[in-house]
Amino acid sequence: HLPMVSAQSDESHEADVSAQTGGRLECARKIERCIAYMLQHLNQPLQVAALAAQANVSPSHFFALFKRQTGSAPIDYFIRLRMRRARALLDNTTLSVKEIAAELGYNDPFYFSRLFKSVNHLAPSEYRMSRREVNGTANRLPEFFQPAGLLEMNRRIRMAVMDCAAADFHDFNAAEKYQFA
Repeated sequence: HLPMVSAQSDESHEADVSAQTGGRLECARKIERCIAYMLQHLNQPLQVAALAAQANVSPSHFFALFKRQTGSAPIDYFIRLRMRRARALLDNTTLSVKEIAAELGYNDPFYFSRLFKSVNHLAPSEYRMSRREVNGTANRLPEFFQPAGLLEMNRRIRMAVMDCAAADFHDFNAAEKYQFA
C-alpha cells in the first residue's frame, strides 16, 4: 500500500520538475527576446512596461524574472548594452563623442559622458585614447587629414556590420565576443 503512494509521488514529482524546467526555458526565451529587442533599440528610451507586455507578464514580475535570469535590473542591463555599443563606436569609428551620444539616443553629450565614465571608469575620450595606444594607432594622422568620403563610407560599413551582428546575437555574452578588426 505505501509503495504505491510513493510511486505516485515519484511520478508527481517528475511531472512537477518537468513543468518547472519547461517554465524556466520559457522564461529564458522571453528574456532572450527582450534582450534582442533592447539590442535593436539602443537609440531609444527603454520602456520596461513595453518589455513586460512583450513578455506577457506584469512589469513587477518582469523585473523579477529579468533580474533572476541576468543578475541585473532591465535598465542597468540596457545601459551596459548601450555602453558596449559606445565602446565599439569609439574603437571602430571616428565619430565624435557628441555624435556617438546622439547615435545611442542621448540628447545631452555631457550626461552620456558621465554615464560612460560611471560604467567604464574612463571618460569616452580617455577610453578612445587608451585603446589607440594599446592598438598602436595613436600615431595615425588626425581625421581632418583623411579624405572625408572614405571616413563616411567606413563609418556606414561598420554601422551596417554592427547592426547585423547585433541582430544575430541574442546572448549578452556572445555579443561581447564579436569584435572587428
